[in-house]
Amino acid sequence: MYILSSDQIKEHDTLTRERYGLSTEQLMEQAAVALTHQLVAHVPIDTPVWIFCGSGNNGGDGLAISRLLLQRGYSVFPWLVKPYQLSPATEANLIRLQQMLPVPEIHFLKEMPEIPSGIVIIDAIFGSGLNRPVEGLHQDIIRKINQSRSTVISIDMPSGLYADTASDSKYILQATRTLTIEYLKKSMMMACNAAYVGDVTVVPIGLVPMSSTDLSSSEIVITPKLIQSIRHPRSRFGHKGTFGKAYIMCGSQAYAGAALLTTRACMRSGVGYTFAQVPAYVAPILTSAVPEVIVLSDNANSEWSAIGDFSGSHAVAFGPGVGVTDNTQRCLKQLLDAIEIPLVLDASALEILSLHPDWWPLLDPGTILTPHPKEMDRLLGEPARDDWDRLSKTIDWAVQHKVIVVLKGAYTCVVDYTTRNVYFNTGGNSGMGTAGSGDVLTGVIVGLLAQGYTPLQAAMMGVYEHARAGDAAAAARSEASMIAGDIIDHLRI
Repeated sequence: MYILSSDQIKEHDTLTRERYGLSTEQLMEQAAVALTHQLVAHVPIDTPVWIFCGSGNNGGDGLAISRLLLQRGYSVFPWLVKPYQLSPATEANLIRLQQMLPVPEIHFLKEMPEIPSGIVIIDAIFGSGLNRPVEGLHQDIIRKINQSRSTVISIDMPSGLYADTASDSKYILQATRTLTIEYLKKSMMMACNAAYVGDVTVVPIGLVPMSSTDLSSSEIVITPKLIQSIRHPRSRFGHKGTFGKAYIMCGSQAYAGAALLTTRACMRSGVGYTFAQVPAYVAPILTSAVPEVIVLSDNANSEWSAIGDFSGSHAVAFGPGVGVTDNTQRCLKQLLDAIEIPLVLDASALEILSLHPDWWPLLDPGTILTPHPKEMDRLLGEPARDDWDRLSKTIDWAVQHKVIVVLKGAYTCVVDYTTRNVYFNTGGNSGMGTAGSGDVLTGVIVGLLAQGYTPLQAAMMGVYEHARAGDAAAAARSEASMIAGDIIDHLRI
């Protein structure tokens, strides 16, 4: 699934109308029917519904929804906000709705009624085409709606929020839920907008299939269909020698748990062998807790003294729980000098890299890095201004150094340096914000690499399966009660 720009969405609307012989008003009716179906699922019929409608087609959607909800028996109170130069389809829906009930107009703030408690507000003021700051009356209405603390459901986009770029307005409606039409919008992927978009539901409205258009995008959503298209079949005659060998350099006396989580997750990825190089202190703990892993004990007790022999392995991971010491820094440098197989760098490895930018040219093309936002900022050399700035700089950094970057967050994204494509994962939940969750992801990714997936495939599939397991764990435990080990227990790769 692509994430299209607002201009591309308009083009897709036009293609649909031309292909199916629909008027703008007819396509608006299709959208209103689909949106009303979703609203009925979320709004009890005995709850009053106030609908604020703008002058453009988003307002037309709101007017059509008002009519459809009335027909279903809801108590509906529509309002037209500053209704100058209504779009033709919006005007047509206004005429139809006025045959059922009057539609008051708001030209000045004093004409806006006090918002009572216990209602649901539907926001149909602006849609995804907004590209300028909200001003005047619209500012005041958005402020009053936000102050009301009502349940707010936005149609397509929360009013005031831009679809494709960072919003420069202080007045953005804070939606409880957003019913976005046909596509997720790029701004919905940004953590800084979480308070505005609320829970997001994509509502298909019957546009022509993307496969029959020339539309494309560099922002792509990771879907089950996409993952299924890259999944390797497992041979009935396969065995541990044919399903790959992963070598993981992990753990320290202080972070023995990181070694346990990474190696357990790797074993659950479907890999044939998992080798774990750990300090002597960690070795008996790991052997006892994960007997399936082949444990290689370093001579040093609490940290590593040298990299081990990973020849014969198919992929390597370095970093979970190793710490940033003189020894681990030296070991990473030795690894980067020697390695000729796929590599995943996480946690301490990323901090070490940020300390040694002169080592970056040693990264082989396709190396996978898995930073959280602060780790990425350290690699970039300065704090990002916002999520938009960080993502833009991350893409440039990945291209410059020819690496795959897994930028972790609520919507973890995978940056492909070969195409500048960004793959967003929409699964997962807040319960995954727990210590060790990143170690689990690293284990899954290196296990997939060892099985012969390309770095891009391993990163996308690892992120997807990690989130899917997290959602299953949350269903079993609750988000608040989850721990990282629960994610491993629910992996179903």
